[in-house]
Amino acid sequence: MLDIDEFPIKRKETTLNLTAMIDIIMVLLLFFISTTTFSKLGVKINQPVSSQSRSVERRDISEIGIASNGTLYYENQEISKEDLRDLIFMLLKVNPDTVMILNPDKDTPTQFLITVLDVCKEAGIQKISIAAKKIDG
Repeated sequence: MLDIDEFPIKRKETTLNLTAMIDIIMVLLLFFISTTTFSKLGVKINQPVSSQSRSVERRDISEIGIASNGTLYYENQEISKEDLRDLIFMLLKVNPDTVMILNPDKDTPTQFLITVLDVCKEAGIQKISIAAKKIDG
């Protein structure tokens, strides 16, 4: 008579290969990171309002934020007036048609705005705009 214990059944271990799924998750993560829009200034600016405000295309535009205390921001980083001058020289080397948009807080003293305008003009920016929210209605 045969004993069942004499011939054990060999079972193959099952494994779950997650490599392909991890690759897909990484591709999706990269896609969402690259398509998400981020605040370029890195600081909340409470813009002044204007009935004549209009939208512009975002091609050759660089934006400088001016906080109410006079702090300058460019792409999530605080910068000094000297750094702004160097940044403008670099931007103009890359694209001589760069348009500088100044985005002041509505409580920014006029002198801070004038100082930034002077730095931009001295560095060679020919096209400067001041950002404002459009009044609804």
